Amino acid sequence: MSHKILIGKFLFIKLLISISIFASDIDSHNVLLQKCDSGDSFEILNKIAASYIHNDITTITGNRKGIADALGNIAVIYKAWGEYEKALNHLQISLDILQMLNDKNGIAGAYNNIGSIYKNRGNYSKAQIYYMKALNIYEKNQNFAGSASTLNKIGILYKELRLLIKDKALKESELYKQRFIRNSLFAGTILLLLLLLLLLLFLLYNRNRIKQKANLQLSIQKAQIQNQKEEIESHRDEILTKNKEIMKINKELKQQQTDLEKAFKKSAQQQLKLLIAFEKISSHQKEINESIQYAHKIQMAVMPPEDYLNSIIDNYFILFKPRDIVSGDFYWAREIIFSQGVTPSDALTKILVIAAADCTGHGVPGAFMSMLGISYLNEIANTLVSQGVTQSQGAIQSATQSHALTNNDCLLASEILNRLRDKIISTLHQSGKAEEADDGMDIALCIFEPSTLKLQFAGAHNPLYLILSDAEHRYVFEEIKGDNMPISKLFSMRPKPFTDHNLQLSKNDRFYIFSDGYANQFGGPEGKKFKYQQLKQLLISSAHLTMKEQKDILDKAIEDWIGYKDQYTGQVYNQLDDILIIGVKV
Repeated sequence: MSHKILIGKFLFIKLLISISIFASDIDSHNVLLQKCDSGDSFEILNKIAASYIHNDITTITGNRKGIADALGNIAVIYKAWGEYEKALNHLQISLDILQMLNDKNGIAGAYNNIGSIYKNRGNYSKAQIYYMKALNIYEKNQNFAGSASTLNKIGILYKELRLLIKDKALKESELYKQRFIRNSLFAGTILLLLLLLLLLLFLLYNRNRIKQKANLQLSIQKAQIQNQKEEIESHRDEILTKNKEIMKINKELKQQQTDLEKAFKKSAQQQLKLLIAFEKISSHQKEINESIQYAHKIQMAVMPPEDYLNSIIDNYFILFKPRDIVSGDFYWAREIIFSQGVTPSDALTKILVIAAADCTGHGVPGAFMSMLGISYLNEIANTLVSQGVTQSQGAIQSATQSHALTNNDCLLASEILNRLRDKIISTLHQSGKAEEADDGMDIALCIFEPSTLKLQFAGAHNPLYLILSDAEHRYVFEEIKGDNMPISKLFSMRPKPFTDHNLQLSKNDRFYIFSDGYANQFGGPEGKKFKYQQLKQLLISSAHLTMKEQKDILDKAIEDWIGYKDQYTGQVYNQLDDILIIGVKV
């Protein structure tokens, strides 16, 4: 059975479900399902959809959203096959239903799909119109994920339009260059012929003079003089004929010169128009870059500043290398102080919460997700503060209140990740459907108690690396894996609570959390990934150094890996993803 037929059956069943047909009604359509085997699934689907839309839409008000979704699914498949007119027709009907339902996100999604079809057809102006409609709706409804996705589509549209204009200008320039060379060769050939003709005329003229001199000397030979006279007249006629031909050729050359001047002037006008368009695009690009630069300042402002980190962590480093101006990776840290008892005189204990996260995508889309992650981690931490946990500033006063967190309470790394996942799923309206985007993040989070050297770790995909040392400065490497699930809700995955890993460290031990950007970077002599094994070896070999020196070693290693230049091809590599490594020495 072909892929097209399988998709047809899937959409057929999905259409029946979306308009609330009961199981008995589905059985009654077995004949239509069998017809899908002949490859005409979409024709059958169109007829069924049209019947429900045009005849029954007033009686199945509760199922309009299902009909709109089904038509949208059919349009997506038509788009994938290149049948854009059919896709647009289905999307228009779906859009009408969504507008009747006042489904803002659905309307914005339909506008995005229509914009994508016009972009594929090369109609960039209409594509931009529909993208902007979708963006306006998302912004009014504060749908940041939708806004980010639509802005990405607009950016890709501008990039393709710029490349198209540039390619057209290059082709026209090359065509003009070839035409100019061809006309120049032709003009050169004509000029060479003229020179040869003038040389011939000069020879004939010289010969004529010699003959005239001979005739004067041999005047008595009348017969010879007569023959010479006739020959001279013959040459004269030939010269006149040649002269006419030369005049004609000269006229043609002047006409060609005029045509060349007109073509050059037209080409210059076209180049001026292209230059003006390029300047406009460059101006828009500059505005976008300035906006992204400002977004970078905001992103760096919401992450923990260096002064704060230095005040709560004694010996650490953070290697942070965004691929673009803004980053999809982010780091976060918080100091929390809680009471060991229930009275104001009870001892206070300090703990550090440190996280390294890798959001879906990089650049502007990743940065949007990172802002959500940082905001929600701060909100979760503030919730804990309101329940009795407090930051170091004013910690003694807050910790001595009657509701302070005591040693009987338990702050769990897994609970922080569970709460973070719930907030991301709620904000992105993720229900686990197959057609939903898998936006979210991978994260490693540690809770460290400096007074007891106890470490608790929980991870979403990302692991924890440990380098343990003994009295003889021998190092042992250990890896604690995170749970194999992200901070999001994926298709066919039922979210489970994250797992806590409790560890007892010793003085001079080190622990590391990171994103996957470092290990997945291509480069080196063979153009392969750096890989985790090489990262582990690099961490172990530099474990005797200070944290600053170890950071410099890691930074230089990845820069050399990316900047490796092939001696034969001269190829160099670009940074593919954001890079983040956090190391702490206890």
